[in-house]
Amino acid sequence: MLAQLSAHAPFPAVGFAVFSVVWLVATVFWLWMLVDCLTTKRVAGIEKLVWVVVLLFSHVVGAVLY
Repeated sequence: MLAQLSAHAPFPAVGFAVFSVVWLVATVFWLWMLVDCLTTKRVAGIEKLVWVVVLLFSHVVGAVLY
């Protein structure tokens, strides 16, 4: 039984590595959209405030919507 468990040990590490890379890319994209929203002149006033709140509370989903 122990031999079977150790044979599958590398796969969780690979899954964690893939998850970490995807999370890092998503976070960088989210930060990019947040900075863009804060610095652009296309969006102004209350609309900018609403987008910043949406981006802050919905992370990647808000970044994709923006």
